[in-house]
Amino acid sequence: MATWTFSGYNNGRGAEVTFTYTAAFDPATNKTKVTITNYTAAFNTGGAKGYCALTGTLTVKAADNTGSYGTLDVSASKSNANSPTVSTDVSQVIEVSHGTGTSKQIILAFTGTINSVTYFTYPDESTTAAVASATARTLSISAGTGSSITVTRQSSPWASTGKLTGGTVYDGDVLKISFAARTGYTLGTHTVNGGSFTSGRTHTVSANVSVVSTATLKSYTLTINADRHAAVTVTRGGAALASGAAIKHFDLLAVTVSAKAGYEVSAADINGTAISPDVEASHTVSGPVTITVLTEALPGVLLDVGGVRKRFLILIDSGGVRKNFRAIFK
Repeated sequence: MATWTFSGYNNGRGAEVTFTYTAAFDPATNKTKVTITNYTAAFNTGGAKGYCALTGTLTVKAADNTGSYGTLDVSASKSNANSPTVSTDVSQVIEVSHGTGTSKQIILAFTGTINSVTYFTYPDESTTAAVASATARTLSISAGTGSSITVTRQSSPWASTGKLTGGTVYDGDVLKISFAARTGYTLGTHTVNGGSFTSGRTHTVSANVSVVSTATLKSYTLTINADRHAAVTVTRGGAALASGAAIKHFDLLAVTVSAKAGYEVSAADINGTAISPDVEASHTVSGPVTITVLTEALPGVLLDVGGVRKRFLILIDSGGVRKNFRAIFK
């Protein structure tokens, strides 16, 4: 919403006309709609109390004189009063089209004749005013892997509001710019025109706008808790990893657990989810990874061998297969 005032006086007598309007440029049609909501005409008759009249026309056109234009009759009158004021509730839309240039300027041009039948007649008065200019700019949005950028046009003298993915913006556009990291990523740099920018703030367009963000994969730690009789193998892409290794979100781990001779795995899990011994398990990283393995000794007997007590396993031939005693009878 804006106002423009034209004052036409001769020897201190005349009229002042104030227009209230909005101007909205539509890039899709290359046209500007100007809505006149009301105007006020204030007369000054220099002390004369007589019939006062304003015969006036407001013309709205493109500054480059291309395309269509429109007019609005703003004639008004007031009788038998000194310095009368006339307010008219006008609502009219005038649409103008523009040329191919980037400047979308419109012109308000007023021409009017002021007279007082009783005492005075004044010559025509006219003036023009460039009231708005839409300068096209380029919006570029570059969100690196794992990051996202949301740009919303909150207000504009020229274009409709809403979410933007790039393209054309205009001087005076107010853009809300927000940055975020996708699942598994940490937001890195986030800039507007090369300078750091706080997510969720607004930016008023006055030049080309470049919005850039980056992100990095989240990093975690691999922890292996296994007793001395357990064997744990963890690989990532074929490369072995040890306890304390850095792992990243979305890494695919291959995990195999087993027990050394004379022992068996009694419990094994990845972050609390049980896995089977001697069978490769796959795990996709989404946070810190803890592998826990517990073992226990296989049953056997102690014998004195050369003065040294040694444990011997008890094996039974079952259908031609030698099996551990516990496996059969436990």
